[in-house]
Amino acid sequence: MDRETFVKGQLEAVQKALTKYEVPLKPKHARRLIVGSHQERSSAVFWNAVNKIQLEKNPVMTWKFCHLLHKLIRDGHRKVPEESFRFIPRIKQLGQFWKHLNTSGYGICNETYSRLLVDRLEFHRKYPVMPGSLMLTESQIKNA
Repeated sequence: MDRETFVKGQLEAVQKALTKYEVPLKPKHARRLIVGSHQERSSAVFWNAVNKIQLEKNPVMTWKFCHLLHKLIRDGHRKVPEESFRFIPRIKQLGQFWKHLNTSGYGICNETYSRLLVDRLEFHRKYPVMPGSLMLTESQIKNA
């Protein structure tokens, strides 16, 4: 698969995953992005796609973004947490935006989920040896 097709597929997966409809995140879209992060050895394509979407438009989109990012941190390439550090202000801003809007039941949920993601990323910054999955091998435990 050439680079252009890959990027187009990743953009499509982000757009299909982050919809305003109150339906669960489809595993195939999340899986496509997770596999893409491993193929690229980076989350740059994901972040480029997300930055083009105005997540403040809909609280469900923000919730799905948080859920998708959580999955990427856990199952994506090992660089995902590190590359996501620079987006901590954006994640915090999203949480604060929805916290102050009482237009839906998602406000407090989005604020709490975004805070959890920020805490998770700060944890990975403090302990870079910890993989996103939080699973260590015996040798990693002995060397720590």
